[in-house]
Amino acid sequence: MKIFRYKRLIVLFIGFGFLAVLGCKKEAPLGSSNQSRANTFIKETMSTWYLWKNFIADSLDNEKEDPKQYFNSLLYKKYDRYSYITSNSEAYRKRLQGVTPTAVFGITYRFMDVGDAQKKMVILEVIKGSNADKAQLKRGAIIDSAEGVLLGEGNYKKILSKQTVQFSFRTRPPGGAYHSYNKRISKTVVLREPVALDTVLTLSGKKVGYLYYTTFLGNQAVKLKATFQKFHKSDIQELVVDLRYNGGGYLSNARLFCNAIAPQSAEKKVMYTAQYNSVVDTYYSEKKGDGWNVELFQLPDYNLDLDRVYFLTTARSASASELLINSLSPHMSVVHVGEKTYGKPVGSFAIEDEEGTHNYTLSPIVFTLLNSEGKGEYFKGLDPQIGASDNSVYGLLDPKEPLFKAAVSHMNGQQPFQIPATEIPVSEVLFEDERIPLMMETLEGKHLILEKE
Repeated sequence: MKIFRYKRLIVLFIGFGFLAVLGCKKEAPLGSSNQSRANTFIKETMSTWYLWKNFIADSLDNEKEDPKQYFNSLLYKKYDRYSYITSNSEAYRKRLQGVTPTAVFGITYRFMDVGDAQKKMVILEVIKGSNADKAQLKRGAIIDSAEGVLLGEGNYKKILSKQTVQFSFRTRPPGGAYHSYNKRISKTVVLREPVALDTVLTLSGKKVGYLYYTTFLGNQAVKLKATFQKFHKSDIQELVVDLRYNGGGYLSNARLFCNAIAPQSAEKKVMYTAQYNSVVDTYYSEKKGDGWNVELFQLPDYNLDLDRVYFLTTARSASASELLINSLSPHMSVVHVGEKTYGKPVGSFAIEDEEGTHNYTLSPIVFTLLNSEGKGEYFKGLDPQIGASDNSVYGLLDPKEPLFKAAVSHMNGQQPFQIPATEIPVSEVLFEDERIPLMMETLEGKHLILEKE
């Protein structure tokens, strides 16, 4: 019997986020290269933690010279388009903290038809606190040129790779004429503000809370609690949660979110059940007993006790964003408005080699989550009940903005105009920094031993 012993799984608090660091007792033979050591680390990690480890047993011994190629060759292609490996551990740590891994202007954009001869780059989102935000750029602004060159889908990457760029913008107020202006903007590293906008609106005599939530990354407990306390104090009757570009993040933030929104009747009921592979499940079942992987609702004093919640999504809404919709649906009326979501019902740990023999960080898929009704196989995304297409020409709270308009119409008892989910055109959303759909978790306890034959 051959035993691989993992002597420690250390849960580290790094800045605003968490990083699980896996120390391996078994080392590569003396004199082996760092690549060989990395491959040994990958092999032992995947054979222990990987959710679909039973499907890759025949591939484990087919090591590649390049660790990234080896890691990617092991992935279970039927479902896994999510597992990730990087040789830049420091940048990945920053990403988990909610920090952009590279310097950015602070805009999200797409190419759209605005009535000109060619499609133009239109701003979808401005990152709060970025230089673009400080330059007072807004969603809906058209970028006509950069450095005096018209931007197109064939040249924008090269032009926008510069540290500082002179932009030419166009904006048009509702019912008004276009106004052109120039801004010189430099890139900088930005800590993403998860609560980009929270406000209480009065619509048709109702108090409606609106939350534009950009990421589940980082330690957000204080900020999220403050938002929900604000909504609780305002005694809101309806809630609209805008997740249109939210690619996910930490489960701890998603749990806080669910507990704040759910009705009182959900108290102590199942929020979700996490399913791991047989090695992990057996170990924790023996150590913690049955039900160790079941998360129950634990409602705080600022719980909103709502009967209904609206979620606005696009194809860029992923992972922890989808978890909110799936986990709350059995317990309350969840009205899903917008585009079909990305499709990621699975999550990861970030795993490093404690001994520092190489620079690779792994983020393999480790668990999948099912709601209280056993539903969770949404690998192709969650279909909205009310189909609508994101249109960045309008501000997020503009009465004409399709997603917000559809939610308000439904709220008022009207039948909103909707597009069948299969007919919604999904335009490519372009981010300056690479964004990976994430759902990250940490395991309780700082010491872990796992053995397998």
